Amino acid sequence: MLLRLYERPVEGLEERVLEILRKLDMLEYIDSPMGTLSRGQVYKCALSGLILLDPELWMLDEPFAGGMDPLGIAFFKQEARKAAERGRTIMYSTQIVDVVESFSDLVCVLHKGGLEFMDSLAKVKQTEDGKGKLETIFAQLKDGEE
Repeated sequence: MLLRLYERPVEGLEERVLEILRKLDMLEYIDSPMGTLSRGQVYKCALSGLILLDPELWMLDEPFAGGMDPLGIAFFKQEARKAAERGRTIMYSTQIVDVVESFSDLVCVLHKGGLEFMDSLAKVKQTEDGKGKLETIFAQLKDGEE
């Protein structure tokens, strides 16, 4: 129904839906009402819709902290990387610095509603003695408040 709403082609849809649900270990919940699913399972359902819609821009809030299990997180990373390779833009918010350092291409740090820092992750990793590491940037912002 979601794909019809956004007027996306539905050819091969059933097979693709089953493939995604299988990879997310969600097949047993295919007929379950959303209200009966856990937080992580609901997030997996939303992620499935996003993958099927394949919009130009993916915007996600805390995809790694939404209660999704390691299987779902790995699948999200894989699908997001594939989407980026197809020219999609993947934007996500997170406070988990390790995830940013292992998954992102471009890093933006927002603080009190403003953009405080933006650079490629490659440049962040090139800095000497970790002075430009994200944890240091966050600590400097916090220190500036005091």
